[in-house]
Amino acid sequence: MRERSKNGCLKLEMEENEGKMKDRDDQKERETDRQTETDRRTDSQKERERERERQTDRQTDNQKERQRETETDRQTNRRTDSQKERVVKTREKKINERKRGKKRTNEEEKRSNLKGGKWRREIRH
Repeated sequence: MRERSKNGCLKLEMEENEGKMKDRDDQKERETDRQTETDRRTDSQKERERERERQTDRQTDNQKERQRETETDRQTNRRTDSQKERVVKTREKKINERKRGKKRTNEEEKRSNLKGGKWRREIRH
């Protein structure tokens, strides 16, 4: 059963060694396949994480923009509120002056006409 080859090894031992080498090669190939598969998975996971980060960045940018818009709206409302207060104060002042019988000078009258426009002139007359 066991025959010697020319180089001194038994044929069966040589066949076993060849089988072991093939097994090692196959195992190495499987490991490289697994590694490439895990690399693909990690790459896809990294890409998903990047996409999530981009999404959160977009959301925070949108929130900041909304906050800026609401802040500018508030500022314009404040301005209009202060303007409204000024108008009310000037109306009250004019009413009080009329009640007291104090007349305005021509310059004041012209200024108020220029500022107010037609509707103020009509109300006064």
